[in-house]
Parts: sequence; structure tokens; C-alpha cells
Amino acid sequence: MIKVCEHCSNINIEQLKKAVGEDIVQVGCIENCAAYETEAYGYVDEELVVENNAEEWIKKVSNNIRR
Repeated sequence: MIKVCEHCSNINIEQLKKAVGEDIVQVGCIENCAAYETEAYGYVDEELVVENNAEEWIKKVSNNIRR
């Protein structure tokens, strides 16, 4: 399961859903807004993943997600 915030994760949610599948993406507050203002971040299988930008984040997640 992937958890991201549509406001603060700095990730394009539609691009993420296209890359990994809509059924495994949960969108909502993940309570890390202040910690990562410029980086892309979110949770993958309850583990925090942080990358420099959304493109790197989506690439890393789509290559490593357990489906």
C-alpha cells in the first residue's frame, strides 16, 4: 500500500496512480508536512520513502512495490 498526501507529498497523484495502479494508492494526510517541504515523500508498505523529486520517487516506488 502507498500512502501520500495530495497537498504536501510533492507528488503528482495521477502520475503515481498510472505508474503503480490506482488500487494500491491511498491519498490523505500523512503528518510529515514540516519535515519535507521540497522533497517528494510518502509511505510504501508503512516505510517512509523520500526522494529529491516526484519523478525519482515514482520511479523508485514503481520498481520496488509489493503488489
